[in-house]
Amino acid sequence: MGNIEEYHLGKMHFSLEVPKDWKLSRNQFGLPFVLKGPQTKHGRPVIAVNKLYEGQTIFQHERLEDISSYKEERQAWLKETGGTELTYLPYRFRKLSEDVSIHQLGYRFQLGGVDFAEKTYYIQCPGQVYHLKSLYPLLEMQKAEYNSERMVKSFKCYQG
Repeated sequence: MGNIEEYHLGKMHFSLEVPKDWKLSRNQFGLPFVLKGPQTKHGRPVIAVNKLYEGQTIFQHERLEDISSYKEERQAWLKETGGTELTYLPYRFRKLSEDVSIHQLGYRFQLGGVDFAEKTYYIQCPGQVYHLKSLYPLLEMQKAEYNSERMVKSFKCYQG
């Protein structure tokens, strides 16, 4: 698929497999890492990575299981931008390894006549929680979702 790339955020660092045709931007939109897929006539897939809760070992995910607050936040943003909600994806929990887990949710929306999918991942590592967000046009869904899932599944976190 691509190269294993390693990135540093303070004392913590992480690696993931990045497709060869994706590019990294640093400190864009207030986010330390933004990975951008190739531009197509429909748009481009993007994955942003940020760290949350440094030093916290247990992530409080009860808020995610009840996605009503997530929906409220998304609905407020859509109202502000003139977008339309299409559907919400249910909360999902999975383990990447014995000490790394993923909490995931998402939604699909329309903005400017284009349908998009957004997925939010909270990756809980020992001593650190990372926040990943993927965004892509639905017309590019098959390839974008494949690449996003591959990157998320390849995510590894390290201390030191």
